Amino acid sequence: MLGKPLNLFVFELLFEQEFNRYVYVALFDDRVCPECERWANTPFTLAQAKDTFPYLEVTDFGLYPHIHQNCRCIMLPVVE
Repeated sequence: MLGKPLNLFVFELLFEQEFNRYVYVALFDDRVCPECERWANTPFTLAQAKDTFPYLEVTDFGLYPHIHQNCRCIMLPVVE
């Protein structure tokens, strides 16, 4: 594959200017793991998220960090 995935490239072009910050959202139930709990409510820029989470997935609904198998967390834009 050449360069970055197309969906990440398009996401950067369309949304990086509009949304400068994202917040890590964990589901606090009996299945939350210590790693997800650690990142909860942490703000990131898109660049920081890409550097911190190597398996970051970009979708129309938000950023998925995939820090472990079956991770249910999401990163949502911070609207000011």
